[in-house]
Amino acid sequence: MITVVVPTRNRSYTLKRVAPSYYQQDLVTEIVFVSDCGSDDTPEVIAEIAKGFPGVRTIMLKNERQSGAAFSRNAGFRAATNPYVLYCDDDEYLEPGYAKVCLEKLQATGAGAVSGRRVVKLPDETPAEAVRRFADGLRNEPAFNPYVCEFNPESRFSGDLRLPLTNSVILTSKALLEKYG
Repeated sequence: MITVVVPTRNRSYTLKRVAPSYYQQDLVTEIVFVSDCGSDDTPEVIAEIAKGFPGVRTIMLKNERQSGAAFSRNAGFRAATNPYVLYCDDDEYLEPGYAKVCLEKLQATGAGAVSGRRVVKLPDETPAEAVRRFADGLRNEPAFNPYVCEFNPESRFSGDLRLPLTNSVILTSKALLEKYG
């Protein structure tokens, strides 16, 4: 039902730590990794991780020349076979249930794309400790500043927000991507 698309470039050391969280997501049946002309051992690292999740199809693509994350995301969604695409960066850990909650919000609201709050983990923290420390945000500033078109991921808020933009970890429909790119 959901394809995760991950643009990457020479980040195998990070993918070793975070990629298992993509495979453990409910409703994710496919993951497309797009190497942006990388030269490290990312394909081997992904193949090893994928062995532990035989129910999730893994596709490894490689750009012929370095073209950037946006180009890689587009290549990834074109290879996706599911009706929904969850874009995820190669240094993001997804909490259990992230993809499922995003899909429920997308379907319930009719939004074009949805994402969750991004929490930055300190080096000595576990993911659970980082979530507790972050709580409902760290800064008393609006989530979006329209004067400079800036999203503030550390703003304090609870519940859902409707914003004109968000972070790069988003869920949307493949049909919308095919229509608008």
